Amino acid sequence: MVFDPQGHYDGEHYDRYATFAQARDAALSSIEIMLDEADYDGDDHRDELERMQGLLEAAETFEDLASQPSHRRLLDRQAGVRPVAA
Repeated sequence: MVFDPQGHYDGEHYDRYATFAQARDAALSSIEIMLDEADYDGDDHRDELERMQGLLEAAETFEDLASQPSHRRLLDRQAGVRPVAA
């Protein structure tokens, strides 16, 4: 899922949303399903999902989310595992 108002991401590979609220709500739904069904890889992954859920629930705008230090730390940890187009 990606907040993509300009349509930069490939719709074949990403669920794109024009508004932050749509992207946030879709992400929250996915997180809730993963937590409810215990569909995660161990306690660390569960903890990360719970942190993401809390951050998203508290954010009304992308700027709210981006301004949170814990969101920045989460992105920094994931930076090494993100696929990059060549």
